[in-house]
Amino acid sequence: MISTGTPHDVVVAGFEGEYQIVVSVATLGEFRKTLLKYLDRFEMNEDAVQKEVETVRYFAEFVEPSESIQAVADDPADDKFLEAAVAGDV
Repeated sequence: MISTGTPHDVVVAGFEGEYQIVVSVATLGEFRKTLLKYLDRFEMNEDAVQKEVETVRYFAEFVEPSESIQAVADDPADDKFLEAAVAGDV
């Protein structure tokens, strides 16, 4: 969304309907937190971050994970992305 290259291309493809973007409260929250953490790097302010989060939310399928997954040993905080994927039947 805010970058170029593959990350940008993947999100745009989701916006264009090539696949369904799946988010949960936790994954969307981490997206927001990450953008806020690097406001200067992304040349954004808090309003712009909120707009980005709302844009993703608009195009995404919102899921509520019911299963706890512990699979990312190097970064357990990333398990939330797998939980959302499973809940979205990805």
